[in-house]
Amino acid sequence: MSTTLFANLLPDVVDVFDVINESEASTTPQLKKKLVQASNSLRDDLSRAREAAYNIEGGYLSLEEEEVITEMLKSLIARKRCVPLT
Repeated sequence: MSTTLFANLLPDVVDVFDVINESEASTTPQLKKKLVQASNSLRDDLSRAREAAYNIEGGYLSLEEEEVITEMLKSLIARKRCVPLT
């Protein structure tokens, strides 16, 4: 998985805020178009990042499911440590 997807998110957010700040002084059709483009770029990057995160092994699990699995693994490790090696 490419970290570029996630690295692009912050600059996209900054771009959207920059355009919003520009448009506070005056609203022109060019600024509206620029805001739409910046917003669409952010939306697309967020969508790709969400898809990439979901496709990570286990990325589809909820936090609660991850915690249950983590506790099961901790329990298994603890039991294995108690078993003498033969």
